Amino acid sequence: MITKWVSCFAAILFGASTHLQGGNCNAGSPGTTVFYVNGVNTTLVDAELDLGKLQDRVVAAVNGTPKSTECLVFKSAYNETGGLEQDLWQSTRQRLNQDLSLFLRN
Repeated sequence: MITKWVSCFAAILFGASTHLQGGNCNAGSPGTTVFYVNGVNTTLVDAELDLGKLQDRVVAAVNGTPKSTECLVFKSAYNETGGLEQDLWQSTRQRLNQDLSLFLRN
């Protein structure tokens, strides 16, 4: 838990996203990058804590499977919050600007 708080503090202080690793992450090993994108009204600290929870769950789920030796890299793709009202307005504008026909194709 201390490591997660240190990572969050470093991310805020230096503007970097947390880069957590699980599995075999030796140079040249094949791997998967998992990005966490926060929802509305989420602070950077909360997003970094959620990223740590996601890592814990994914690593626990693949533990003991053939995927447990794969390099898993977890990164935060933080979307800054402007507060609940501004976040909802931004989401609404984005939704209204989508071309729904792209999603309705067969």
